[in-house]
Amino acid sequence: MGKERRQADRHACNQEVGYAIQDASFIDYIQDINAWGVFIQSEQQVPIGESILLTIPLLCNETSIKVVGEVVWSGPEGMGVRFDMGIGATAMQSILGDSER
Repeated sequence: MGKERRQADRHACNQEVGYAIQDASFIDYIQDINAWGVFIQSEQQVPIGESILLTIPLLCNETSIKVVGEVVWSGPEGMGVRFDMGIGATAMQSILGDSER
């Protein structure tokens, strides 16, 4: 096994996520997340290096956040996405809801 390269601890998550790649839109589920990226459980085969726009619903209210990222890992079980800019602690709590308490 290689050395862990993540900048922050991952948090288990089962949150629906909408995302757009080029002209196509999809809805799948986040399996885990941290401030710098996310793993999306998906059957979509997305090329590494592809730009992606995520729309993540916030559990605390009826809004969502939009996050731009890049696919850094892709396989039959899903894809790893690195965010272009990290998300803050408040947004993380809003995404995770009670799962972290």
